[in-house]
Order: sequence, then structure tokens, then C-alpha cells
Amino acid sequence: MQPPLQPLRCYSPFSLYGVLEHGADFKAAARQLAKDGYGDQTGTAKPSSAPNSGGDRKWGKPEPLIGECPSIPYPMDALPAEIREAVVEVNDFTQSP
Repeated sequence: MQPPLQPLRCYSPFSLYGVLEHGADFKAAARQLAKDGYGDQTGTAKPSSAPNSGGDRKWGKPEPLIGECPSIPYPMDALPAEIREAVVEVNDFTQSP
């Protein structure tokens, strides 16, 4: 059984592949992608020749591990009036968007 996706979390393509296809075993996902021909398969890459490995090269700006997902407002008019009033009341009380 695969782990569930977490709500309100953005996944990178690799993370999504790892979770859905390999049960969040990211080492297995990386091995499978390498087996399928993705990435450098020559084995000649050395730390000193890798991008951003130091020397005269500068590190780029770090990328966030988890991106922000913009919230999408729920169409409150789709709710029945009684439910809508309750949701609005709870929303106001909890000061949630």
C-alpha cells in the first residue's frame, strides 16, 4: 500500500513519482529512473566537476523543498443556505481564509 499524498502540499515530479510508484522509497525511485536511462549513466561525474561543487563556481539560489500552493477559495454559494451560514460562522470564528 502506498503512502497517501498529503493535502495542501506541492510535490516535485520526482517526489510524486517516488510516492506513487515506489511507496515513498526514494532510493528505489532513483534506482529505477537510472535503470530507465534517466540521469548520468557514465559514472564519470566527480564532485570537482559537478555543477555548484565549489572552486570558482558560485552556488545558485537554493530551491525550496516544498513549494507553496495557493489556496483556492471555495465557492460558498454552492452550499445550501444553512450549511453556508455555519461554515461562514466557523470561518469567522477561526479567522481562517
